[in-house]
Amino acid sequence: MLDLILKNARILDGSGNPWYRGDVGIQGDTIVSVGRVATEDAARTIDCGGQIVSPGFIDMHTHADVMLLAEPRHEGKIYQGVTTDLLGQDGLSYAPVSPKTLQLLRRHLAALNGDPDVGWDWTTVASFLARFDRQVSTNVAFLVPHCAVRAEVLGMEDRLPTAAELERMCQLVDSGMADGAVGFATGLDYTPQFWSDTNELVELCKVVARRGGIYVTHMRSSLGDRVFDPIKEAIEIGRKSGVKVHLSHQRGDAVGKPHGPKDILRLYEEARAEGVDLSYDNYPYTRGSSLLHSRLPAWTHVGGPDALIARLKDPAQRARIECELDAAGNPWDQYTMASITGGSQKFEGWSVAEAANEAGKPPATYVCDMLVETDLGISFVSPSTSSEESLDAMLAHELATHGSDGLCIGSRRHPRSYGSFARVLRRFVRERKIMPLADAVRKMTSAPALRIGLRDRGLVREGFVADLAVWDERTIADRSTYENPIVTATGVSHVLVSGTLVLENGEHTGATPGRALKPLIS
Repeated sequence: MLDLILKNARILDGSGNPWYRGDVGIQGDTIVSVGRVATEDAARTIDCGGQIVSPGFIDMHTHADVMLLAEPRHEGKIYQGVTTDLLGQDGLSYAPVSPKTLQLLRRHLAALNGDPDVGWDWTTVASFLARFDRQVSTNVAFLVPHCAVRAEVLGMEDRLPTAAELERMCQLVDSGMADGAVGFATGLDYTPQFWSDTNELVELCKVVARRGGIYVTHMRSSLGDRVFDPIKEAIEIGRKSGVKVHLSHQRGDAVGKPHGPKDILRLYEEARAEGVDLSYDNYPYTRGSSLLHSRLPAWTHVGGPDALIARLKDPAQRARIECELDAAGNPWDQYTMASITGGSQKFEGWSVAEAANEAGKPPATYVCDMLVETDLGISFVSPSTSSEESLDAMLAHELATHGSDGLCIGSRRHPRSYGSFARVLRRFVRERKIMPLADAVRKMTSAPALRIGLRDRGLVREGFVADLAVWDERTIADRSTYENPIVTATGVSHVLVSGTLVLENGEHTGATPGRALKPLIS
């Protein structure tokens, strides 16, 4: 007897093919029948009423690395139909490391990932992933983070590794891949990753390629023309190492720059024509988000958080920092503080310029003072760098997958955490009609599953794991906004993770069946 039948569904199987009518039979954590299934053959039947049954969505870019442990229900994602989060993004995560480096990264990344009381007792990728297994509502997969590898071997130093140090970094990447990571991630605008060069990345990616993994990169936006040259560096890394390349949060044109998504996409297509296995993800919003101390000059981060705080407190170095902040031309009136550690949360939602004016300080002075006061604990939502029209081509292209890039902290966090997948299906499919529904679902399911080696997920197919979502394409919608971002999406009635109902009739069940997923490399 089957455990569950999803009856009277329109099955959108994740392949990109149109929906068809049928039932889905589930035994344990596995889909065992798709088509017409007799109701009497199951312990329980759910009548889907003609709703879509699709694979659960895979978030290809998320920053839930530790907050998911603290908030395991993960409601922002579950209510959108997301069943898997890919962690380690931008190279900003926490394994493999020694206990000393873990504490350094805990502090360095708190404004991005949070600093919840979750034990912080792991050292390897295996021990980190074990903290999630059957303890959270969504599955997780993991990318070995460049930040952790570099900090473990070089600390927070502005230099390139020696040959011996680079070999040690390669060993750490290899051990992480052996422990179940699906690839390796960099965030080349963030320290200490900022101080690497292309050769370092090629050598690390050779390890990933040998393991069949993927290289996921927040590219080096400071390089050359700041648009095409960063892409060319990522392509060069793929060409020289043989690794699969995946570009993070690609959103088309930038305000005030003479290029568009067609030019960028042409470069991707040319790379693939030359044999580089390349894909990308993006999120359906024009604004971004990051940690405030990333806006400080790179030299201030040498030595880590203690050294950075000491520089902010030293009058001579403070003067230099403020001068460089002013010269950088940051639009402080458009930087909205999303999360603030300590006693100043009342300023969440204020722009830096507004809060500085309230404090009677120049913006650069206010930023430095607040970073000291909060021990670097501020994140922000940044101004628009692209138009909604420019997103159309990037979302619709066949190489695209979807990711939220969502932070999980702050009362005024970016709405993408709670809305990205529902927004694609509402705004860009139902309303703007930039791509067919079946193709949008493919980009959220089978396409990302194949990119990261999850070969038993991402399709509604016999023998595949029952990560499934039941939803109405006429009503699925995001409700989170920049002013009120912590609001769950609507239109999803049921979500199953490994065959267990996590969302039932639009209500979270409290179940935590999520697994730490490892790639099935063929």
